[in-house]
Amino acid sequence: IVIFATDSYGHLIIKALTFTDKLLEIPSLTFNVSKSGGYIEVGVSTNLENIIVIASDAASWVSHVSTRAGRNDKISFYVSENKNTLGRTAEIKIKASNNTIEKTIVIYQEGDRYYSTGSGTEYDPYIINSTGQWENLSIMVANGNTFANTYFKLGANLEFNNATISPIGTETAPFSGVFNANGFIVSNAKISGTQHLGLFGYIKNATLLNFNIESITVSGSKYLGILSGYSVNSTIQNAFVTGSIKSGNYVGGMAGYASGSTIDGCENDASLGNTNSQYLGGIVGYLSSSHVSNSINSGLLTGYDCMGGIVGLLDSSSTAKNCYNDAQFTQGNLFGSIGGVVGYLDGTICACAMNNSINGTSEGGWCSVGGIVGYDNPDAICRYCYYLKHSVINKNFSHVGDLTWGSWYNYGSYNAYGETSSGYSVTSKLNEWVSSNNTSENYPYKKWSGTIPRFEE
Repeated sequence: IVIFATDSYGHLIIKALTFTDKLLEIPSLTFNVSKSGGYIEVGVSTNLENIIVIASDAASWVSHVSTRAGRNDKISFYVSENKNTLGRTAEIKIKASNNTIEKTIVIYQEGDRYYSTGSGTEYDPYIINSTGQWENLSIMVANGNTFANTYFKLGANLEFNNATISPIGTETAPFSGVFNANGFIVSNAKISGTQHLGLFGYIKNATLLNFNIESITVSGSKYLGILSGYSVNSTIQNAFVTGSIKSGNYVGGMAGYASGSTIDGCENDASLGNTNSQYLGGIVGYLSSSHVSNSINSGLLTGYDCMGGIVGLLDSSSTAKNCYNDAQFTQGNLFGSIGGVVGYLDGTICACAMNNSINGTSEGGWCSVGGIVGYDNPDAICRYCYYLKHSVINKNFSHVGDLTWGSWYNYGSYNAYGETSSGYSVTSKLNEWVSSNNTSENYPYKKWSGTIPRFEE
């Protein structure tokens, strides 16, 4: 600006004035840093003295190193290595010394990702190689990413060293992807809470394949499973589990509760339940409009009511086919429906066997115990099912082996030589059903072998 004026003598005075705006410009406000950390430089255009304020929750891992003075400044920060499984974010405010201008920059540092490689497709699944990646997947799902139509595969054994972990999937944020454990071992973890608990807490429209689970401990009040607490419209196939669930209702090795789901080729060797547990099954606690096949229970079961070697309660739209229970039931006092294969049957079971004992005493009142089924409704169906003769040890129950209701055909007990009461090999009788029903390549039933029935290897 040029100003013209005259003095008291009439002389012309010319004055040039220069005004400079206050300036604080930062071209880039967001910075990404690798897990290993390092230095970053923030470009700043300014003509002011600045104050740098690092948020308190980031002060332990982000530090201001230097500022190069001048109109075009560079402010340097050092970010330390992130040893956590999770990523982290730092906010840094750059303020003019007179507090008239303020800018905020954000630094995001990676933690462990929820996968090592892959793109999440069927032919290029996300590969999980570490416990940190597994736990990050749990956090991602809890934050609302269901991973529908996304594929995962284990690439290594996961050893949790008795750490307490969170399940993958909740009722409000279920897991909906396809997870192939690829035969690798997931072991030594603790999972606790109230409900919907297991390695996968809640799955919906999901598929879980080829899991080998060892020494997983689950504790809660209901919907508890070693593999899955609650399963909706999902598939669980080829899983083997060990560990324990010593509390709660709706308890199963593969799923505490399954609705609209298919469970095939699974084996439970975990100890399940306590003296107050209801809806307890070696494979599934409560089966609703779902199907179990080719599955084995060899884990100790302890419960109170609706307890079965394969399924606790099987509703009218559900089936259990070609399954085998080789575990003892034990309980000081029993009340309700206790069965070698199914505790309470309202649907259909075929080609199932039980080869152990139910040991307990009646608490009093109504109690129904059977080598195959504890209690069956009039429309229930049982075909080609057998149990070890005298498998119900204590006989002071209201009903023992009562098969009055339902539609029963080709059922009975077998002796120590593997023969039915009519003299036939129990294995051959079971295979009669298998041979007549192996018509679908998608769901073939396993054949039986041996004097005492076992699945063929």
